[in-house]
Amino acid sequence: KAKWVHVSCAKWHGMNYVDIERKDKIEDVNVLKNWFKDAAHKCCLCDSGIGALHQCRHEGCDMWLHLTCGRSIGTCSVQHGENCFGFYDETKLKNPPWTLACPNHS
Repeated sequence: KAKWVHVSCAKWHGMNYVDIERKDKIEDVNVLKNWFKDAAHKCCLCDSGIGALHQCRHEGCDMWLHLTCGRSIGTCSVQHGENCFGFYDETKLKNPPWTLACPNHS
């Protein structure tokens, strides 16, 4: 059974497009979705445990958040790993790619 997922969330967890030209399907996300369901983490911003979460990049921080929540609140540091032109040069990034920080560490 097909599952719906934000493309940005899937890409942040290393999922790939099934067809690089069409970019409308991501490989099977069921294993990833089940891992998050079993882990029972909750977003520190919206308090929901549904969907893909990311741990704050600050060492020792146990805060988890949705990429979409972190971006929409406007106070979380978000470091994407690529854009529509391709992957970023990691040597030129302020933070490690594909990471974000909770409000306390942004």
